[in-house]
Amino acid sequence: MAGATMELHLVNGTQCLDGTPAGFYIHHPSASRSKWLFKFQGGGWCYDPELCYRRIVEVPSKASSKGWQATKQRSEHFLYSTNATLNPAMHDASVVELPYCDGFSWSGGQSIDEPPTWVNGTAVHMGRGLANLRAMLGHLVRHEGLGAADDLVLSGG
Repeated sequence: MAGATMELHLVNGTQCLDGTPAGFYIHHPSASRSKWLFKFQGGGWCYDPELCYRRIVEVPSKASSKGWQATKQRSEHFLYSTNATLNPAMHDASVVELPYCDGFSWSGGQSIDEPPTWVNGTAVHMGRGLANLRAMLGHLVRHEGLGAADDLVLSGG
């Protein structure tokens, strides 16, 4: 069964490994903003500029937002299901899916203002994961109602 449509939001002040903006997909099944599910996409680490460069070249889906679609279908896996019978506690929760593109598993202390490292003529924007996460959470509080959350579930893979 296909899920509801989630919309992509690219967030100013964020950077994927290739310098494109990071972002998230979101779906609000109800007017309430008290319940939230976050799904962090995994993707492995790149530990140095050369490995991060290789990720940009060889696995661009984990290093760039260029190929992200404007919309995607919400998963109907039991945790994310909008079916109240399958998911009685969180069927009406807002769902945020965060695609992985920073190479540092949502960590790293680099500011987006830090200059990139250059490898083979390509700018590599390493270590922006924490700055990206902070910018995205700020956007969700200011524009999507995350500040009204009573229940928050974090998941990932």
